[in-house]
Amino acid sequence: MYPEFDEAGYSRQVDLFKEFYKAFQAHESAEFDLMMNVCLKLQKENRRPLVSSDQEAGFCGR
Repeated sequence: MYPEFDEAGYSRQVDLFKEFYKAFQAHESAEFDLMMNVCLKLQKENRRPLVSSDQEAGFCGR
């Protein structure tokens, strides 16, 4: 026999996931903005970012 469906518990889990996902997206967006700002600053200063050679091709569009 299956347990009774707990609609309130399910709804709360969905709400918690939505809150997490919103915070995660904000974090990722801020991280991307930070990386882009660093790239732009380094390009303006005509400097190269400090990355290993295998990462270099994908960092700051190089």
